[in-house]
Amino acid sequence: MRFFKKLGQIALAFFLVGLICLIPAYIVVFKILPLKDPDFLFNRQSIVQALSGETRVFYNDGETHLGAFFDVNHRIYVPYGEIPEHVVNALVAAEDARFWEHNGFDIRGFSRAMANNIRMMKLRQGGSTLTQQTVKNIFGREKTSVKEKWKELINALRMEKHFSKEDILEFYLNQFHVSGTGKGVAIAAQYFFNKDLRELSLAECAFIAGSVKGPFNYDPFIQRNQARREKALERGRLRLKYVLDRMVEEKYISEAMRDSAIATPLHFEHGDFRFTLSTTLTRLEEKLDSDFYREIFEKNQIEDWRKAQLQIITTLDAKYQDAATRALQNNISNLQLQLGGFTLPKAELPNRAIKGRKGDYLYGAIDSVGYSEKGDLDFIHLSFGQLKGVIDSKTLKEFGKQVKGDPSKILASRLGKGSILLVSVLDSNLVNGYAPCKIETEPVLQGALIAIQNGAVLATQGGFHNTGYDRSFKALRQLGSSWKPLLFGAALHYHWHYLDEIENSFNLFQYVDQFYFPRPDHKKKGETVSILWAATRSENIASVWLLEHLLDKLSIEEYAEVAEKNGYTVLPEEDEKAYYERLRDKFGLTLNNQVKQEIEFTKAKHLLVEKFLYEKQPRKARALKHLLYGRFVEKGLKEQRRSSENTALLKHNYLSYSEILRNRFAQELDPDLSLTLPPLDSVKLFEDFSLADFKRLTVMIEPVDNEASYFEINQLKYWPDFNRSLSMAEFARFSNEIGIQQKLKKVFSMSLGVNDISLAEMTTAYQTLLTGKAFKSLDGDWYEPCMIKEIKDRDGRLLFKNEIESKTILNDTTTSQMGLMLRSVFEHGTARSQLRNLSVSSEDKHNTLLYPVVGKTGTTNDYKNVAFIGGIPTFVNSKNGIALDSTIAVGSYVGFDDNRPLKSGRTRIAGASGALPQWAQFTKEVLDTRKESGKIDFLDITLLASKRVPILFTNERGMLPVNAETGLADASQSANVVEVPWLDVPGYIPPVVTTKAAEEAAEQGIFVSITMPLDTLKSKDSSKTTEPTPVSQTTPTSTDWELPADFSGKDLFIPIEPELDLP
Repeated sequence: MRFFKKLGQIALAFFLVGLICLIPAYIVVFKILPLKDPDFLFNRQSIVQALSGETRVFYNDGETHLGAFFDVNHRIYVPYGEIPEHVVNALVAAEDARFWEHNGFDIRGFSRAMANNIRMMKLRQGGSTLTQQTVKNIFGREKTSVKEKWKELINALRMEKHFSKEDILEFYLNQFHVSGTGKGVAIAAQYFFNKDLRELSLAECAFIAGSVKGPFNYDPFIQRNQARREKALERGRLRLKYVLDRMVEEKYISEAMRDSAIATPLHFEHGDFRFTLSTTLTRLEEKLDSDFYREIFEKNQIEDWRKAQLQIITTLDAKYQDAATRALQNNISNLQLQLGGFTLPKAELPNRAIKGRKGDYLYGAIDSVGYSEKGDLDFIHLSFGQLKGVIDSKTLKEFGKQVKGDPSKILASRLGKGSILLVSVLDSNLVNGYAPCKIETEPVLQGALIAIQNGAVLATQGGFHNTGYDRSFKALRQLGSSWKPLLFGAALHYHWHYLDEIENSFNLFQYVDQFYFPRPDHKKKGETVSILWAATRSENIASVWLLEHLLDKLSIEEYAEVAEKNGYTVLPEEDEKAYYERLRDKFGLTLNNQVKQEIEFTKAKHLLVEKFLYEKQPRKARALKHLLYGRFVEKGLKEQRRSSENTALLKHNYLSYSEILRNRFAQELDPDLSLTLPPLDSVKLFEDFSLADFKRLTVMIEPVDNEASYFEINQLKYWPDFNRSLSMAEFARFSNEIGIQQKLKKVFSMSLGVNDISLAEMTTAYQTLLTGKAFKSLDGDWYEPCMIKEIKDRDGRLLFKNEIESKTILNDTTTSQMGLMLRSVFEHGTARSQLRNLSVSSEDKHNTLLYPVVGKTGTTNDYKNVAFIGGIPTFVNSKNGIALDSTIAVGSYVGFDDNRPLKSGRTRIAGASGALPQWAQFTKEVLDTRKESGKIDFLDITLLASKRVPILFTNERGMLPVNAETGLADASQSANVVEVPWLDVPGYIPPVVTTKAAEEAAEQGIFVSITMPLDTLKSKDSSKTTEPTPVSQTTPTSTDWELPADFSGKDLFIPIEPELDLP
């Protein structure tokens, strides 16, 4: 007992000694040190300067400044007296209830937080006061350590000694991040609710106060899809309720006020900021807020990357970006004048500039105005800060002609000193100390331009001023015929050839009970065209036809593989009933007895088409290809009763003709009437298709085999609706495989641009089509363009270095054909207006060669959106020439944000006149910047003779003549031909080659075996027909024909039947 008494005395002694020691320590820490300010930080000027600390962003050279996060200009500073009381009370109640009582450190709050952490066995709460958070936000925290926490505590105590509680709250509420490069409570009010601070309701004040630590968690405007948006809104509702409950507990508001605030849902309205928001910085910010970078920053003990004075080095090229800005602004300004006349700017403040580059668009404040003796406006002097500008009399007269009016009257409201005009710089060189300028219109029209190479973004212009809404990455637009190359790429991938013949006139397409009649793009077109010409001339009907027949060239094994990838085949352990129900419920495909009859009809139709072609009757074959079975035709006839052309196409069907044939058979039974009947081949049912042809078809159609399973893939391939549905699904899957991430509507018009998509996605898809590769960076997913090259801390230490990997999606055979086709758009098609503008010249300027850029125009219905997507092939050292390997993919778009048509009077803006000009201007500047001309041999006689720089294709074999109207290979040596490159593609021999070979063989007396007609496939009993011969079958059955009994095989030529390539 005495031992424990002694031990207690010792412990008491130690406690008293410790307490005595703590008293001076307390005095030093809480009374003396807070009064000190050794680094002169705790004065208003230093605090405001610290609030302006920024993370800076650079172009890919690491030196040229692009922008900054948390620039002082990106905040509307609000004094404490103008901050609503509800914001202050809500912040205090939610974050630091004893703020008005403690001295910067709250021992109660700290103890409570530590107790909660112990109870939850996790470090979830820190117990920091608002003063400590203010200090951390202003001065930053290099790393999480005892030393840093101690320093932070002392600085919090100093903050309390040198500033009032109101000052501390003012600092805090003016520095928290909101969105983009904006910060502070006033920006939050505008950003979330489009209101001035003083107009906020109780609930809106509580929401802002509750979101100060992480506004992006509750921000509905930055979420990429509806599901994420709903989650953000739900988090916001829960946070709002918590803040209002705390305000009730702290007696700042009554329960009735809380209930009223909760009862009215928050109405979010994205407001405009008073400062410029760069779309580039906004996108970078969203990326840097991702979990990937959050882990990197946490690993390096960076709590707020925006305030950490980091160096963000992007993949963007400064010269490319300047070129993109100039190209888009120049083009949109010109188009705006064509569409809507001159519009005065809405800006209230001028740009600040030291110097101006040719093509720069700047807001200038009027310094002075001069008039001639006649009273005409003679000059306007402008101020851009240090830079001064002048609009002289000549430029003013040109402006008057452009807007068809008197400049002094049009500008009357903007000629006072300090008024703002939007101008472009005409010359970088000053004239008498002034930069020559011309007046530009403030555009309502908008657009975007983006350039990507090897998975990295080189330039992105998300709008006229590249601010606010990002039209490069976020705007979803219908980009018209720029979708067609994606379809052509899929077709080439599935064994089609760029010179294959496809339909371009018969414009009726059926899917189940829906009938689609696409309109042709132009009147002068071939009835059939090559795929090359479908791209070159942007043929609508040909593109839709190709989509329907996308999988025709596949073998049955390849077809089955495609069907399996898209979920169209029988699943493991799925019986026929379950498969039937899944086809019906998921794809709208019902396999009934009539469909089985249609399958047998389709087999016979394909067989007879081959026979017609063998018999040199291509027009009959073409007419038969268009023959529908006739299901749901009555519905189509009712819908199209006012169109005689469309009803004629609908009546071209098997069921209708069967009735005609039955009537004919009935008439033939009448002896008297039969003598007067015309021959079957003179009864015309459709152009180039007679009743005799139809009778021939009916004889070949087999009855439905009730013993066979029509759920097998070799049967389903002949079910037209199954094949159409699978073709559309596979096109959507292929599009996804090359870079399209949006969910696509699977309809016939998907190849014409009915789906909404971002410009960045489409440009990425073209990158894959031309290079054959997909790319992925460390900080992104496959196909997501990379924008961050590396990150350094404020001392230059490397924190992160990005890497880009690639995988091959398309082979060289496909990409070379795509490059050739998209080059033909410039040589012979819709982009020909810019052909000669995109050239390179020798150093002495004596020789100029056309540069082989590639691309495709796009125009939507009623001219609502126009686009041009393409690429700039670059010099490849390993090939010693220009090739597609590292093509710079460039996407260009123009349109109104409200989707109004690009029309005014008789003016119509299409892809070639709207989006192509800015694409071409940008491309020309890129070629000059890259100095591609220095890599070209201007002494090469072949190049000088052709006046073109070629794209190097490893499989090119020379040039081929094609018909100028159809693009089909033409061996006739007629005058109406043009030459295109001949690419050696397995399985295709151009007609001109076979014709020449046949002529040479005939001259030399060589005998060439010729295949026998398909009629040899029929049995001797003409009333019966055989099954269509499978593609792999080359040997006829014994019932087809027999060898003579005395056949020895010597000196005899035996006719062999043709192989049937059944689509």
